[in-house]
Parts: sequence; C-alpha cells; structure tokens
Amino acid sequence: MKIKDLKQPYREMALIEQEAQGNERNEGMSLNYLRCEGNFDWDCSLSVGLFSWCDVRNGNYPEITPEIKAKFPSVFKDYTVKELIQLFEKYEDPAEDCSGCYYFIRDEHYKKLAEEILEKFINLKK
Repeated sequence: MKIKDLKQPYREMALIEQEAQGNERNEGMSLNYLRCEGNFDWDCSLSVGLFSWCDVRNGNYPEITPEIKAKFPSVFKDYTVKELIQLFEKYEDPAEDCSGCYYFIRDEHYKKLAEEILEKFINLKK
C-alpha cells in the first residue's frame, strides 16, 4: 500500500514520519519501503509502541488516542473557522484535494461548520 492510499490522519502521520527520519515527504512511497529507500523505519518511528504500521498498511486503523495526538500535534490541531476558510480557498478543487481536511478538527461544532464551508465551496466550483 502506498502512503497516498492511507486514510487521514494516517497519511499525514506517515509523511511526518518520513520527514522525522530525514527523508522528503513522498505520498507515492510504499509503506513497505525502509528509511534508506526514502520512507521510514517502523521500529524507529515517532509512533512506535502506540500502534503498528503493519496494521495500518493492512487497513486496520487503530483508534486515535491522546498519546497518538501528543506525538503528532500538527496533525491534530484545532482550526478556527477563519483558518478553515483560508485552508479551503487555497485548493482549486477542494472536493478532490481537501475533502479530508475537516477530519482533523476535534470539536464537533467546528467539524459541522467545516463540512458546511466545504460543501459551499464545492458548490461554488460547480
């Protein structure tokens, strides 16, 4: 499985793992590749002990725990509505490029607002 095939937030977490181990972000990289091949070593990852990348590769996504959130603070940032609008505006086709962005919002009220903003943005592009 390639990183681009992972669902969010695991896709972004894998990209962060690549960078943390000295490689460039590469969504086209297979999760089977090692650090020396441009990816990251599972046993040296930020998430070691929290979940298994082997499970993720096989489509078994673990629950996002507070410990996982603490290891990846940039992934689980709370966004304001203004920040969401700015985020969605930078994509030409948010339905394709940014449909998972609201996933990172923890507060249910903001999730609903983000979904509404995304829906309006998609309708404007039609």
